[in-house]
Amino acid sequence: MDQYIGGQMTIAAIVQALAALIGFPVIMFQLYLLRRNIRGATQDRLYAHYMEICKLFMGKPHLRPYFY
Repeated sequence: MDQYIGGQMTIAAIVQALAALIGFPVIMFQLYLLRRNIRGATQDRLYAHYMEICKLFMGKPHLRPYFY
């Protein structure tokens, strides 16, 4: 069997190579933005929860020793 890989480059092969060269960095950038967005949403939710706890202690300060 001949394992010769060379030969003519077709238009389809060129388009596929360009799509891969452009597509992979775009996907990596999108994953970076997704990760940043998830971290921001998580931090926002944690602060919102903490604010609810602070509101509870402002309304009922006698509960503070039981929490901490």
